[in-house]
Amino acid sequence: MEYKESQKTGHEVGKGYELTDAKIKPLFIWMGIFFGTLVFVALFVRVFFTVRPEIAYHEGPGIQNQYREPGPVADMPTPKTQAYPGAELVTYNAEEASILDNYAWIDREHGVLQIPIERAIDLVAQKGLPYRNGKR
Repeated sequence: MEYKESQKTGHEVGKGYELTDAKIKPLFIWMGIFFGTLVFVALFVRVFFTVRPEIAYHEGPGIQNQYREPGPVADMPTPKTQAYPGAELVTYNAEEASILDNYAWIDREHGVLQIPIERAIDLVAQKGLPYRNGKR
């Protein structure tokens, strides 16, 4: 292997290593140009939409205008939001648990009864599932 001695430090340096530091001036120039351009574009957009606000609030045909005109989209009701989603979830879970854990009539005339889920599981375990044509 070929080694050459660094003139500044006097140490041997392997081939392929840099002998000088990175130049910081071009880096700062590049950062200045980048951030200067960024600030210029931001200011240009701000001034452009301040001077010409009709561009920001376009009234011509397009997606923005379809929600302002009467028609099928404007006549749709707004979505309903939940005022207290946590409390509504607790109520919903209690209603579902009540359905799963209690007896209730589904259709008295035809003798259809709702039974608790645990009882239904026990009945299926005892009798098995029904098969077509009586074959097992």
